[in-house]
Amino acid sequence: DGVWEYLSNEQVVAIAGRAGSAESAARKVVEAAEAAWRAVDGGQYVDDITAVVLRAAPRSGSGGGRPVSKL
Repeated sequence: DGVWEYLSNEQVVAIAGRAGSAESAARKVVEAAEAAWRAVDGGQYVDDITAVVLRAAPRSGSGGGRPVSKL
């Protein structure tokens, strides 16, 4: 709970995508989830929130995730 209860997948991807590193992304996601939780619950209660962010590189030879034109 915490992250997915208060932030959508799209919000998490956007937050993490703007961060410079996986560590920064995790921190920013936790901060956003805490702020959303406090806004919904009036700041009365926030439990612990944990986030792990893994950055995945495109597979070698995959075209970087873009469609490859075959002429």
